[in-house]
Order: sequence, then C-alpha cells, then structure tokens
Amino acid sequence: MTWKQHENDGATAFREGRYSESIRSFQNAIAEIEESDQRQFLATTYGALGEAFNKQGSYEEAEVAFMKALKLCQGDQSEEPETLEVASILTNFGAFYADRQNFELAEKMLKRALAIKKNLSADELTVSKTLTELGILNLDQDKFKEAEPMLSQALGIQERELGKDDLLYAESLNNLAVLHSKKKNYALAEPLCKRALHIRQNELGIEHPVVAESLHNLGVQYLKRGMADKAEPLWRRALAIQEKTYPENHPRLVLTLNHLASVCLSLRKFDDAAAFYKRALDISERTDGGDKHNLMNSVAGLGLTYLRGAKFKEAEPYIKRSLSMLHDVEKDHGTLEMGLLNELFTCYIFQGKFGDALSLVPDTMRAKHTTQVNDFLDAFLKVGEMANKLFDKNDET
Repeated sequence: MTWKQHENDGATAFREGRYSESIRSFQNAIAEIEESDQRQFLATTYGALGEAFNKQGSYEEAEVAFMKALKLCQGDQSEEPETLEVASILTNFGAFYADRQNFELAEKMLKRALAIKKNLSADELTVSKTLTELGILNLDQDKFKEAEPMLSQALGIQERELGKDDLLYAESLNNLAVLHSKKKNYALAEPLCKRALHIRQNELGIEHPVVAESLHNLGVQYLKRGMADKAEPLWRRALAIQEKTYPENHPRLVLTLNHLASVCLSLRKFDDAAAFYKRALDISERTDGGDKHNLMNSVAGLGLTYLRGAKFKEAEPYIKRSLSMLHDVEKDHGTLEMGLLNELFTCYIFQGKFGDALSLVPDTMRAKHTTQVNDFLDAFLKVGEMANKLFDKNDET
C-alpha cells in the first residue's frame, strides 16, 4: 500500500470518528513517505496526525506531531514560510492550545494563520476555518463581543459556499449555540443545537462522536432551563457513543460523566449520581488530574451527592477536598467557598461534631452575636440528635 493510500485511509477513519485507526494509518503514511523521495508531504501528514491524536485525547503526542509539522515547514529558515500549508497547521495547532487554555500562544498562532491566508488571498471558506477558531478562542475567555462577529461571519460564509446541510455549517451552528448559552440566551441556543444535531445525525449516523457533542450541548440547554428530565436521556446517549469511540481515560468522558451525574443529582437519583461522579473522578486521577475544573466538579459533586443522600460521614472528606482545591481552580471563589463551608457545617452538625461546626463560624461573628450563635447551635444540636436517630448514625456521634 502506498503512503497516499494510507493517508486517504487515515482521513476517512478520522471523518468517521475512528480516531485510533486514523492514527495508525497516518503513522503508516509517514513511515512510507520517509522512505520515499516525497518528503515534501511529511508536514501535512504530521499535521493530520496531530489532529487525530488530539481527538483521541492523546495531548502530548498531538503537541509533538504539530511541532514536527511546523519544523518540517520551517526547514533551515528562521521561521515558517507564509504558505497555506503553514496557515492550516497553525490553525489546528492554535485550536489545540486554545483547548488546553494556553490562550496567549493560541491567539498568536491563529492571528498569524489568518494574516497568512489573507495575504495569499485564500478563498473565503479557507479563511472561515481560522475565523471560527479565533471566535472559539474568544468565546472560551467569555469575550462575547469579539467572538460573535467572527462566528457569525464564518457561518455566513459556510452557508453561502456549502449550503445549510453541510457538516462545517453544523459546526458553526453549534458554536453560536454555545455563545448564546453562555450569554444565557437559551431560547436562541436550543434551536441551533437541534439543527446542528439533525445535520450531524443525517451526515454521520447516530453513533458518531461529533453527534455525542451535539447531544451534550443540547442537554446543557435543558439543564440550564431546569429541564433535567429532558437532559438525562441525551447525556446517557452521548456517554454510550463516547464509550464506544474513545479510550477509557479520555477527558471527554469526564465532562459527560460529570454532567450526567449532576442531572441525576437534580432528579434525586443519588446512587446513579454517585456512581457517575466516582467514575469521572477515577478517570481524572488516573490521568494525573486532567482538567482542574472537571476534577473539582467530580470531587464537589460527589460530596454534595452524599450530603443530599444523608450520608454525612461519606460527604465530609470530599467537601473538605473541594475546599482545598478552590484556590487552584477558581479566581473569584467567594460564593462557591461559602456554599462548600455551609455544606461542611451541615456534615459536622449531623455527625454531632459541634466543636468542628463552631470552628467554621468566624470569630467576629461569635464575638458580636454570641447569643444568636449559641441559640443557632442549640437548635442544630437538637436537629442533629434527631437526625442521628432518624438515620441510625449514633455510631458516628
């Protein structure tokens, strides 16, 4: 089989969501090219390999492949030449860094890619790809004023050039849905999510990982509007697709498991919620923590699940751990911290740990409002004693 056949097989597998097969095919293509006299094609193939590794959740391998692609383009020059090949690799590499929240480097790469494409008078469709990634970069930083015109312009180009049933058009619909959702315009986001889902299912089938992404985003709209019962089946479907597509440690699984757990918690399905949070936490810990926000959501969610299920002893260590993680995860964490402290206070009270509970009350409050605080704790003492009998937790007090 020639390198071109391997590369075509890799591209087909990538489009169909078979990322592990795609990686093998691109690696085979690279091996064939390196033994031929057509090494000028290596950079593009390494770039494609980087995309496949990225989709598979193999981020270190993806970064190495993208770097190799740019290095091959650069050759002996001080920097990469201004070619459409370089602009394409920079676009995908910049999108990779945006996903890793390295916004500064992502912006540098994406802006250079856009400048190259404009300098070379690239067609609008080619430009729209980089515009999309720049829009997503701004969206990830909640820069809505900068993101919206870029995403809208990309959508307009794709509608004009490709029509309203193309996968690229569906991707832009999905991006605008995320924008409106972040701005709390759920009534605008929901139909965009549904339209993107419809296109993707028609073009890719019902078990493609991109379809799972649309199911996930539609579930978010329902949950934010208080429709947990509608969100749950969508996330269960998304999880089933991802389990077939991704390796067991893929970070996308953590995100879906956390959301599914949260919706089960809302529906008071405590056993399901705990199981999903535990699985998400296990994946994060086996992959050296993964995304800090996802890890924090798993830990705090598991604590809250146990608390809502009146398992106060089990809840306590997870709530304490989430409090210890706050400074590394949230810059403005005052409200969240107060909520977690209230949960920890409840855990202490219902276990009869009244000294620990009192230690959470600020000294200034105790000094100024001694009578009120004592009355408050006396009331909780009675509630705690009743609860211990009710939940048969005398052994914990």
